[in-house]
Amino acid sequence: MNLNLNYANYNNLNYVGGWIYVDEQQSGTRGLIVVRTSDSPASFKVYDRNAPHLCPDNTTTLQVKDGISIICPKDNATWIMLSGQPTSISSVPPKTYFWSYDASSKNLNLYN
Repeated sequence: MNLNLNYANYNNLNYVGGWIYVDEQQSGTRGLIVVRTSDSPASFKVYDRNAPHLCPDNTTTLQVKDGISIICPKDNATWIMLSGQPTSISSVPPKTYFWSYDASSKNLNLYN
C-alpha cells in the first residue's frame, strides 16, 4: 500500500507524533495505525489494529488515545504509540509492518 503524504488525508504523517488510521482493504487484520516517530531521517511505526494479546472480537480493535497511547477498549491494555512498548496489562507489543519512505516524493510504502 502506498500513501502519498502530499495528500490532505495523510498530512498528519508529515509531523513527528502525527498519526492516522488506515482502514482500506488488505491493510492489516483490522486496519492500521501509522505514526511518524522521527524527522531526520524520517521514521514511522505501522501497527496492526488487532489487539495482540486477545482473541479478536468486536471490542478488540486498537485505538489511539490522547495522541500518545494505543489502547485496547476491551481491557484497557495500553502501549506507547511512538515505540509500541506495552505499559499495562499486555506484555506483547502490537504487530508491526514494514515500510519504506521516499522523502523526495513523500511516498510511504507499507508492506508485510
